[in-house]
Amino acid sequence: MIDRLISPAFADIVLVFILIEAVVIVAIARAKGQPLTDALLVLAAGGFLFAALRASLAGAAREWIAFALTGALIAHAVWIVRWIGRRG
Repeated sequence: MIDRLISPAFADIVLVFILIEAVVIVAIARAKGQPLTDALLVLAAGGFLFAALRASLAGAAREWIAFALTGALIAHAVWIVRWIGRRG
């Protein structure tokens, strides 16, 4: 059982759910005319983190893991800057 959770396939399943969640959020935001930047930034950060996990579990090169972690950092940092700007 634990072997299934520590496999790239598990990360792939989570990434599919993140993608489905993003599609649903975009559809709802468009229907209501709401901005969706913040939600997509948070989903991007999570997606990049799971991509890094998947790369690590699959034995990918360190550069790919670093790339995914950098993407998560950038998405999260942009979200934080936007959040601080609103609180201003």
